[in-house]
Amino acid sequence: DKRAYEAVYNLFLLWGINNDEATTAMDCLADWVDGDKEARPQGAESDYYMGLQMNGFPRNQGFTSLDEMLLVKGFDVVARAKPEWRNYFSLYGEGTIDLFWASKDVIMAVTGATEGDVSRLITARAGNDGIDGTDDDNRGLGINGAISMLSIPPDRLSFVQALTTYASDKVFRIVSMGYVGTHSVTITVVAKMQDDGSLTYLSRTEE
Repeated sequence: DKRAYEAVYNLFLLWGINNDEATTAMDCLADWVDGDKEARPQGAESDYYMGLQMNGFPRNQGFTSLDEMLLVKGFDVVARAKPEWRNYFSLYGEGTIDLFWASKDVIMAVTGATEGDVSRLITARAGNDGIDGTDDDNRGLGINGAISMLSIPPDRLSFVQALTTYASDKVFRIVSMGYVGTHSVTITVVAKMQDDGSLTYLSRTEE
């Protein structure tokens, strides 16, 4: 998806990765998941990975885990620049970015909005207490209200509308942390809300 490509490329630039490195990482990520065997200009297909004794790669399908992204040519640069990069990707998304939850850099990358406009949206969505995820959060702002606060140019509006949503809560992550003395356990569950209100659990991890 060219729109997703552009958004993630912009995110890499915001993380301090230069144009050439960002293009290499994006071309190789795209080659890993697309269905053909034609390498993009700075991408990598099977010949490259065979040279590294990595037979059977790229998989030419979606990622089975986030750590699989570390096998992709050029992604090591991303991992070094942003050690917490896993917090920005998901295997279970609906294909859009929720402006109700997304971080400042993700919103800037997807929409092209200025840092000031994005900060204004984040303040508005958090409600009076200024904290995301509390009862006074501004869910009523809606996608149109959120986009209007970002001052998106008319020629980019349809692009942003296709990539974003607001407070959809279709797929969400629940993190529970428990402590006993010096020991801790973190359980993370990813769930999807069905149209009838029931939940489908997509993953559960414990560490």
